[in-house]
Amino acid sequence: MADEAASTVVNRGLDSLVKDPRATQDFSAEADTAGRLDEALDALAVLEKKARQASDAATCSRLLVEMATLLYNAKQFDRLLEMIHTMTKKRGQLKRAVADLVHVCMGWLDNLDRKQQYAMVDTLSEVTEGKIFVEVERARLRLRLAHMKEQDGDPTEAANIIQDEQIETCGAMEKNEKAEYILEQMRLVL
Repeated sequence: MADEAASTVVNRGLDSLVKDPRATQDFSAEADTAGRLDEALDALAVLEKKARQASDAATCSRLLVEMATLLYNAKQFDRLLEMIHTMTKKRGQLKRAVADLVHVCMGWLDNLDRKQQYAMVDTLSEVTEGKIFVEVERARLRLRLAHMKEQDGDPTEAANIIQDEQIETCGAMEKNEKAEYILEQMRLVL
């Protein structure tokens, strides 16, 4: 009751300001949520730790994806890359959570500018290195990086990137995709 009375008194003086005819946009929603991103990320990190320790893969995955989505939507790209790196390297991180995070981030690659694409591909390649459960995603990332280098006029670097990938032993990849990948390796190296 007291809060409502105080709110009425405070808002009574602001009504004239809110209805200013010169105002072209209402930024009240942004003002209400500004600064709350850090709080949300901290709360999600605490929940992620609990889910990870309880081996709740579905919840942990949802939380990691939500954290990444918040940063992506807030256009905080450097923090997004840092979060991807930090969260995937946590002790006892669940495979499904890492795989889902990588899938979501790979979906954003087309919406990024070239510099951000390079940074995201490098981060995701580093995160997926040596992890068999995301070997197909790593191969696709390396192929994408090679194509980017080739488009930017550096075919030697593109060949160096793609020739190091041992796709022949990748059991999760379909035969057609594997054959196309090997042909692409041969094309770039020759």
